Amino acid sequence: MSKLFNKQFLALGACVFLTANNAAAEKTPPPESAELVLAPNLSRTANSTQISVNDLMAIDFTNSEALIGSTIYVLSAFLTEAQLEELTVSFQTADPDFSENHPQRVIDRFNSLLGTEGFNEKEFKFEFLSKLTLDFGIALARVQTVLAEKGSLEIVESVDHTAKQKASETEFGDLIYALPLLALGAGGGGGGGGSGLNTGQYETSEYSAQYGLGKISASTAYARGYTGAGVTVSVLDSPFDTDHPDLAGKFTTGYNGSDGSTNVACTPGACTSTHGTFVSGIIAAQKNSTGMHGVAYGATIKPVTIFNSSGTYNVTSAQLANAVAAGSGSGIAVMNNSWGSSSITSGVYNGSTVYYRSPTQSALATAVNAAFQTAVATTVVVFANGNDGLNSATGRVPIWNSSANASNGTSTGYIGSVPTTLNVASTEGRQPLVNSNLAGAWLTVAALDSSNVIASYSNGCGDAQAFCISAPGSGIYSTVDLAYSGSGYSPSGGYGTADGTSFAAPHVAGAIALLKQQFPNLTPQQLVTLILSTATDLGATGTDPVYGVGMLNLSAATTPHGTLNLSGLSGLRVGNYTVDTSGISLSNVFTTDPSKVEVGVLDSYDRAYNWLPLSISQSKNAQNLADYVESSEASSTTAEFGELDTRVTFGTTGSGTSKRIGSYEIAFYDGSVVSAFSERVSSNGPITQSSPIDSFASNLGNDLTGVGVLRTAIRLPNRFAAEFASFAGKAGGDYFSEYKVSFQKTGDEFLAGLDVGSYRERNSFLGSKSTGAFELNAPSNTQYLRARLSYDFSERVNSTLSIGKSLTSVSFKHANFISMSPIVGEQATADLAIKDVFGADDRMKFSVMMPFKVRKADMSINTIDGYAPDGSYFSSQKTYDLSSSRVPLTLGIGYAASVGKARYSLDLKVVSGTSNQSVKDKQTLLFALQQVF
Repeated sequence: MSKLFNKQFLALGACVFLTANNAAAEKTPPPESAELVLAPNLSRTANSTQISVNDLMAIDFTNSEALIGSTIYVLSAFLTEAQLEELTVSFQTADPDFSENHPQRVIDRFNSLLGTEGFNEKEFKFEFLSKLTLDFGIALARVQTVLAEKGSLEIVESVDHTAKQKASETEFGDLIYALPLLALGAGGGGGGGGSGLNTGQYETSEYSAQYGLGKISASTAYARGYTGAGVTVSVLDSPFDTDHPDLAGKFTTGYNGSDGSTNVACTPGACTSTHGTFVSGIIAAQKNSTGMHGVAYGATIKPVTIFNSSGTYNVTSAQLANAVAAGSGSGIAVMNNSWGSSSITSGVYNGSTVYYRSPTQSALATAVNAAFQTAVATTVVVFANGNDGLNSATGRVPIWNSSANASNGTSTGYIGSVPTTLNVASTEGRQPLVNSNLAGAWLTVAALDSSNVIASYSNGCGDAQAFCISAPGSGIYSTVDLAYSGSGYSPSGGYGTADGTSFAAPHVAGAIALLKQQFPNLTPQQLVTLILSTATDLGATGTDPVYGVGMLNLSAATTPHGTLNLSGLSGLRVGNYTVDTSGISLSNVFTTDPSKVEVGVLDSYDRAYNWLPLSISQSKNAQNLADYVESSEASSTTAEFGELDTRVTFGTTGSGTSKRIGSYEIAFYDGSVVSAFSERVSSNGPITQSSPIDSFASNLGNDLTGVGVLRTAIRLPNRFAAEFASFAGKAGGDYFSEYKVSFQKTGDEFLAGLDVGSYRERNSFLGSKSTGAFELNAPSNTQYLRARLSYDFSERVNSTLSIGKSLTSVSFKHANFISMSPIVGEQATADLAIKDVFGADDRMKFSVMMPFKVRKADMSINTIDGYAPDGSYFSSQKTYDLSSSRVPLTLGIGYAASVGKARYSLDLKVVSGTSNQSVKDKQTLLFALQQVF
């Protein structure tokens, strides 16, 4: 006997042997987390890596002062003192014309949203913190995947280009991107929630009307850009209301199983079943601010009838086989079956023979079985698990006093407890156990109540537990046929409420439609595995005979799982490189927005996502200041090579108790040739004079360690000189070598020079590091040219101008995946020095410097970007401009004078728009006081 699986149409079957009451344990929901995660090296407290909902709600929008105070309070537990000070100053001085996070602007925006439909205060505050930290350069980012051991990483899914454009037009820009939080971009793996997405805008009153959407985290899929658009779901059921306002335009040409026609509408006046219409609404009712909407509200439904308008099964086995064929095929992603068969069974209860319904343990008819075998090659088959009450957690099984009454009478009582051994899946739901050819593309669905507990009427998963999943089925609100004249569903205005595994199954069918849109290349078997492996565990730990794998979870299903491999064109993996081992960290001489550089990656299901592999190094303002202080007193005396037979110079690095000798130099002079050797050291010692290393490496702003220098200078006739220099050591932790030839002409009032050099980095380019799939094929080489002119306007006034250009060649190991055009760099400095300003032997210096910046650099990546319309990977060559879009300037003023045997110097420096700031320009004021004996 075949029937529709909703509570209105089925007498509930019973098991009658045990009376123990196995109440389901009440589930305690996990604490919410905003998942606003810091890079591990920036967190002051190891266990405080996530900002909680309570933290978010502590932010006060009463006025600007309250907003500043509450925000600083929330972030104070996460940021370093220096970051916190920077944030406080920036926040208090933010210009409303430039900063969307100016306190008053935030308050105005917050107040304007209060009371609007779908407004989510928590989400707004979430967005506020995300944007605030990005605007002020704090390394705080929203994440979707949190890796406890490796740190944190944000993954961005590929979506079709239309969805991407739509997402970019939302109010908050759908901030689904972020900075990779490990130094070279790392992390990847399974699980994870979707709280980093702006789901609130989708959680409208229409969404909330059908509570099942929230239970399965459907808004997470919507926030990622998926609605089921372009995907067809077939529904084998009773006739449909094809004119229902929430279903109009949703149906493609139907198939009537009883006569082979296209007539699938419920007959007015005889429409005593609205089952098919109700199921269809759960799957794909329109999102139109009316009533409710479906799980996959953008999907299309293929209506197939195997019951008549009164809900009576009216097809033969041959006709059912034809209906299955009509509801499957390459154009149909999933087939929903909210129907099944059961038989009447007898047993002994309290000494009396009673009768109850239970699923039959038999195979399908030969023709039907063959049709389903063909169907699973292209289409996922979803079956309701049956409403016989056979579950050992909450099972409530109706019993009858005769077989006849069990067929058509009212039950005489209930068995409120069911033995564990009688968790029995529906006959059709468990068919892969009967015919292994169906395994892998088949799902059976148990029903949950609003508390995520298996419904008392639902069958447990039983021996089908490995491919059984649970979904909301009780108190479901959906579309009711406008011509419906029955008594069930509590119909009102075209909508109603009902219970049954019939209504749990379409939640799963709709979820598969969303996943098929997101990942059109997945096979039925992969879709089923994805659904099962991402379910939220319920009941006993792991897969169990009551709940199966647990509750449907679209947040987890739409998140990448397993190892994430980098992909080249056409979905070909780049070796075995993963996001854990690959990345690019650009030095501060580059300028780009890390969120603009995307690389296609594939998870363990071959699903395509976009990953952000780029990070930007921190600026080196303090180091630049030290260089400036050193150079302010060093002047250009080294060009004269001195008149001493031997010269020894000491320098310093560090501060406070960590001060140490930074460099030493020994030079020998024989009248025409000077040879010198110097080296950076790190031993403790006295602090005396400082001596900068005049190499290309020092212009990149990287820390130099263990640098050895060999110089040989030759005096030529007519006041010409030439110097040959070589440098070797570490710059920013990577080994480098450099060779330079300098030519110099000295006049009575001027000194002109030209430097020609070659700079070689072993494992980096201009201080930038790349690993894994981005690994360099060979050391990078930079050729540079620098011209300088120093002119004495008088004995007291001197001016110096220096201009440099460079060309860097970079070769990557995987040239078919990533390539870089020659990198053009430049630098310029102008100084004006005045002696004897306020007294003898004092000196004042003014300087304007454009630090080394990248004028031109194009990086090309051959990868994938989501999917093409035919479901294949969309191959794309993406070219990114890494050059600086602005000119960073450094303005400096210094004054030095001798007092007794000591010489004092005071230097001030203003840094504007340092090259690695990808959010907003800032001005930084630095100063230093130096005493030299």
